[in-house]
Amino acid sequence: MKGSFLKLLALFLILSPLSAEKTYAYFQSQREIGDNTLSTGCWATPATPSLAYPANNTYAGAGSAWDLSPHMDWTDSISTCPLATISYQYESYLDGSLSILAYQSGWLADSRISAPGTPNGSYYWRVRAKDQFGHTSPFSDPWLLVVDRTAPVISNISVISISTNSASINWKTNEPSTSQVGYGVTSAYGLSTVRDTTLTVSHTVSVFGLNPSTAYHFQMRSKDQAENGAVSGDNTFTTLSTLTDYGDVVINEIMWMGSKTSPYDEWIELRNMTSSDISLNEWQLEKSSGERIFNLSGTISANGYFLISRYAPDNEKSAINDEIFADQILNHLNLKDSGEQITLRNNGSSLVDQTPYGHWTAGENGSKKKSMERNNVPGEGTLEDNWHTCLDEACNDETYWDFEESNYGTPRSANHSKNDPTTFEPKQTSFLEPLPGATFDATIKWAPEPETETLNLPNKVMATELSSPEPPNQDSLELENVFESAKASPSAIVERITPAPISLPETPIESKINYEQTALATPFAESTGSATVLVEQLERKTE
Repeated sequence: MKGSFLKLLALFLILSPLSAEKTYAYFQSQREIGDNTLSTGCWATPATPSLAYPANNTYAGAGSAWDLSPHMDWTDSISTCPLATISYQYESYLDGSLSILAYQSGWLADSRISAPGTPNGSYYWRVRAKDQFGHTSPFSDPWLLVVDRTAPVISNISVISISTNSASINWKTNEPSTSQVGYGVTSAYGLSTVRDTTLTVSHTVSVFGLNPSTAYHFQMRSKDQAENGAVSGDNTFTTLSTLTDYGDVVINEIMWMGSKTSPYDEWIELRNMTSSDISLNEWQLEKSSGERIFNLSGTISANGYFLISRYAPDNEKSAINDEIFADQILNHLNLKDSGEQITLRNNGSSLVDQTPYGHWTAGENGSKKKSMERNNVPGEGTLEDNWHTCLDEACNDETYWDFEESNYGTPRSANHSKNDPTTFEPKQTSFLEPLPGATFDATIKWAPEPETETLNLPNKVMATELSSPEPPNQDSLELENVFESAKASPSAIVERITPAPISLPETPIESKINYEQTALATPFAESTGSATVLVEQLERKTE
């Protein structure tokens, strides 16, 4: 009986017309069976679409594949119901919590949407599907797209370290970016470092394998996560020379007694006597013939100073002005008050400079602390006469010290002492007597009336009282050069100064000079006799 009923029910379902009341299902039919209602049809929800392009966490920069063809794509949804028609809705949000809606589309027939003109920003996007009866799938999990068409900005470029064969370069960017340096001996570069893909706003890149004493051009290159690239303008640096001779760098000042702030507030100053930067990497400073060796590092600039201190200037135990930079801190400097010899060696262990052996030859360790200074013309460092005590009141100044009290010295600056025997103020004189062995260059002219003619003397004319050729009918010479005079020995060399007209005194001072006849102009080549020279000023320098 029960089996027959089921067969009749199945036949009824097959033969029943589809004109029953619709409830949005395929092949829907309803029949009353006793107290029961039997419904047939398809109510399946479309599958949630899968996002396809651009990939999750894509950063789309200017000129990227997405920027050239901006669109969003996803897979077609599938429904288990026959003849289902699927449409799609796209949404994008400005935040990961999906609370700030950026855009919502209508129901789309295609599983794709174009997105031209999308502004820079971060977009969390998702999609859902719906059939024609309104059966709607859940939204897909959101994917992130970052649109960034703006390149980083490079700033604060500096070369923080230069050696004979390497250099380290720093720069900043306004957003996390990669790091790379292009470099070469011309602005075409030709070489580059390996790109560091670490995203950072503070960049440091070292360049190796350089040649000594060579000027290099370099350029910073950074790309953000969206591959927007930035390059800096052209910059240059020059590697240091490998050649350092004895005396190229001298020990220039020693505060061996410390300061009033602390007896351990000791420092040593080096001076670069050359016109080139010099790397001090792997140089050594020795105390008492190797008793203690300190390894140096850093660079001493051309004609500059390098301060080696036990304390940093901003340390409470240091009396040095906080604005002064200590190039290297040696915590165990510990100079003996009784004296010791300091030796400076380069990276090849060659001797570069040395102080006198034994006791300190200058400096004071009393109520006032006064440094031991090298003469301005350094001379041989082991000779006592080439050192003096810093006595000048200008050394006791807040330029160098935290306050003016009892400390005398010029850390990381030129020595400044009135008792330096090699320092003097030039004095002007109206005439300089001829000196045996003295030489000078000059431009003279005969001064006939009314015509004049300018003649050039040869270089290094001997200033001795000898007869000299004289042009016919001429009785005076006017010297057109202006010279500055300075202290000199009889073997002085007089340096040439750019010629300039001067006003001669009413009563000129006469002196004989000897010059080579071949240097004269042709009209006077055969002249003989003596000439009178009016000399105004000369500058002389000790040889």
